[in-house]
Amino acid sequence: MGKTADNERIKLKATFFNNIAVGCVVGGATIPYIAFFQKLQNEHVPIFSADPQLIWSTVGSIGLASILAFFFRLEANSQLKRLTD
Repeated sequence: MGKTADNERIKLKATFFNNIAVGCVVGGATIPYIAFFQKLQNEHVPIFSADPQLIWSTVGSIGLASILAFFFRLEANSQLKRLTD
C-alpha cells in the first residue's frame, strides 16, 4: 500500500485507542461519580457520613478508569508517532 493508506490506517488505530480512553473516563469515572452523589442525596446522608465501602468502591473505580484511560491514550500517542511524511 501507499504511504497515504498506511497513514490513514495509523490514524484509525490512534482514534480507536483514544475512543477507548474516552469510554474509560465516561464509563469508569464519570458515571460512578454521579451515582455516588445520587445515592447520598437519596439517603439524605452527608458525604462524611457515607458508607466507607461506597466511598472506596467509587474511588477505586475512578482510579482504575483513569489508569486505563492513561495507558490507552499513551497507545494512541505511540500510534501517531508512527506517521510518516
